[in-house]
Amino acid sequence: MVVADLNREGAEAVADEIEAAGGKAHAVAVDVSDFSAVEKAVQSAVDACGRLDGIFNNAGIAYGKPLLSHEPERDYHPMIRIDQDGVYYGILAAARQFVKQGAGSDRQYVLDLRRTGC
Repeated sequence: MVVADLNREGAEAVADEIEAAGGKAHAVAVDVSDFSAVEKAVQSAVDACGRLDGIFNNAGIAYGKPLLSHEPERDYHPMIRIDQDGVYYGILAAARQFVKQGAGSDRQYVLDLRRTGC
């Protein structure tokens, strides 16, 4: 398993917990609002585990304040870059890797979650 987070120390702490429980884990730092960083994180997963078998694409932020007090550059745009663009980037990078591994084509791909490994 690969644990990815903007905060590398946080990802390493979770990976350590997984390993302490008997699993295998690899930590990477990634800014999901940066497509090239997401591609590098996917490649890091492939390098560590030999292949990519799934993605749990759940990065997100939210601001708990009244709408009229929002400042778009500070409140809205970062949320869209992470919550929307980040999900798209993760899906795209993972799908491209699945196709490289022989799972489907550019119009469809199959994800086999029964595989085990890293």
